[in-house]
Amino acid sequence: MRFYILSDLHIQYPNDEAPTQWVDHFCTFLRSNPFEETWIFILGDIIDKGNDQAYVIAERIFSKLSMQFQDDRFHFVFLPGNHDYCDGNLNAYTSFTQRHQTSRIGYLNFNTQRVWNFEYEDVNFILADSVQDGNYRLPGCLDLEGIQQHFVPEKTNMLFLHHSLLFEDHYDHSGIVDQGATFDLLRDIGISFVFHSHTHTTRFQTLGENIHQYGIGSIRSGLSGESNENVTIQ
Repeated sequence: MRFYILSDLHIQYPNDEAPTQWVDHFCTFLRSNPFEETWIFILGDIIDKGNDQAYVIAERIFSKLSMQFQDDRFHFVFLPGNHDYCDGNLNAYTSFTQRHQTSRIGYLNFNTQRVWNFEYEDVNFILADSVQDGNYRLPGCLDLEGIQQHFVPEKTNMLFLHHSLLFEDHYDHSGIVDQGATFDLLRDIGISFVFHSHTHTTRFQTLGENIHQYGIGSIRSGLSGESNENVTIQ
């Protein structure tokens, strides 16, 4: 298994009327790096500022991706970001992702619960919605009890979320609240690998002795040749 992480497309309506250049770049990249199974995690902010009309354009983009990768080796998994909430809910996001998420693991419905997991061989993937109260301007918040319930002993547990565990770059909504309790839980149950998006910055950090956090840069800036550093958090 090989997995890739995309994030922060921020598709806008009506500005992004057609699939953008990153789609062709990404398809070329995947075809040139074949693997037995490829999992692609979308860590939120498919659209921008909760404009549900942008999902129409997202549909065109992901339909193009689906046409390129129709065989069973490719799997798409979605996690909501703060901009994916429309009017404080995930109804439009759910309608969109139900059509594009892989059926291999069943649909991860973040409208019904905030934390999901699936297992692949010796790895347990935990996906946690970190958006607080459906408000894209608030700091993130995790369901710690849900994370603990979806932890699988004797496996390598990886946590995926939209917000960073830390407040970065002086933005007051880049990180999560209850950081102390979160770090204690991750340390106590043994989650050492955390992947997040939201900050638009590619960044690796070691938190304490054994929590390794990987920030995923924006796909739009990363494939356009722009730097992922010092990009405004939205």
